[in-house]
Amino acid sequence: MFEHGESKNPRIETTQLSATPVQDKNGGLAGMLTSTQTQTVSEKWCETCNAWVEVRGIMAAFGCPECGTMWNREDEQLRQKSLTAA
Repeated sequence: MFEHGESKNPRIETTQLSATPVQDKNGGLAGMLTSTQTQTVSEKWCETCNAWVEVRGIMAAFGCPECGTMWNREDEQLRQKSLTAA
């Protein structure tokens, strides 16, 4: 069995967000101006979901993007206490 928060297949992915044509002074096409986004991506095992879930960027590094369970056990215990206190 896998351990909660265990990670596999870490990588960096770059996605093209937009491409804008750039004109030269005569109105011809001088080239393309592109905008990209680069972020870390991996899969982590979530015991709550009982599945490997894809995590992207820094926000998903704290907890499962599917169910919200924190990857760190101590952080999850604090989260559970705050939910029951509310």
